[in-house]
Amino acid sequence: MALEDFNTYTEVDPNSRITVATRRVTWTALTENEDAYVYKDKGVNFFDGDFVHLFTVRTSAVSATTRNGYWALTNTLDDLVGTDTADGSYLALRFEFTDPLLSLRLNEVDSGDFRESSNITISLNTTYYLKVYRDESVGSFGTLYLAIYTDAARTTLLSSVVSLALNTSKKDFRYIHAVITYNNGANDFATGFSENMELFSSLTTALKVRTEPSTAITTTSATGNGVIADLGLS
Repeated sequence: MALEDFNTYTEVDPNSRITVATRRVTWTALTENEDAYVYKDKGVNFFDGDFVHLFTVRTSAVSATTRNGYWALTNTLDDLVGTDTADGSYLALRFEFTDPLLSLRLNEVDSGDFRESSNITISLNTTYYLKVYRDESVGSFGTLYLAIYTDAARTTLLSSVVSLALNTSKKDFRYIHAVITYNNGANDFATGFSENMELFSSLTTALKVRTEPSTAITTTSATGNGVIADLGLS
């Protein structure tokens, strides 16, 4: 699969805090009390069954008890709290700062019922290479996993993989978000970016190797042009 082109995504950004480039979405002082997100409509029930999503993130500044989403799958367009209070459903990867700890955790809202995984502590001004994947063969309704790596080849885990057993039914989703606000009324903020998102429609597909796209190399020959990364699930 190719890297996502964020220029084809839709930006909802009433306070002009988000900058979108081809491979990167950057947010600057994005607050917790606004309704902002960058999303792509992939079509009804596009995200069905198993999947693997790869992307790279970095947080450079935070305040107080800020929280927002690095990634989310939804069926409606709203911030995370808005979807929850409307009894909607989503899967999300949330970053949160509770002084002095910055962490990532998985969230599920199932028809307004909120659930979350354990968290993994991360550091400011550090780049992390993430893998979020769903395996619908695990548990009654599937399980969502988060693996955080410290290297671009995704060979060295920062911590143990965390998981979240999904609830009620096996749900399909339409929209993917590269960033999405929490919007619970707090004025806390975060600055950071997400980049190099790649979407796989099955666990098996994600095991295949990926080479750099043709726009990332300098000649038409494949010889000596970039690095081949092992994208296995381990």
